[in-house]
Amino acid sequence: MPYRLRKLVKVLDEYGIEVERPRSGSHWKLRAKGRRAYVVPAHNGWKTEITDEYIQGLCRHFALERTTILSKLRGRK
Repeated sequence: MPYRLRKLVKVLDEYGIEVERPRSGSHWKLRAKGRRAYVVPAHNGWKTEITDEYIQGLCRHFALERTTILSKLRGRK
């Protein structure tokens, strides 16, 4: 189930992951200290829906528990 970029950013902020707007184009960069950036395409800005493939990839990249992230995105703690 895809989730809006705005909601994803709020959840990632809890983990200290910063979001960098694109300077040109549509790919937003997600950054955490000591790690490379993870790039997410968001063609419609904050309203873009980020698909499960990218959520799974960013969880793997930042070593986050996927089920925890998904439950927070659904509004469950």
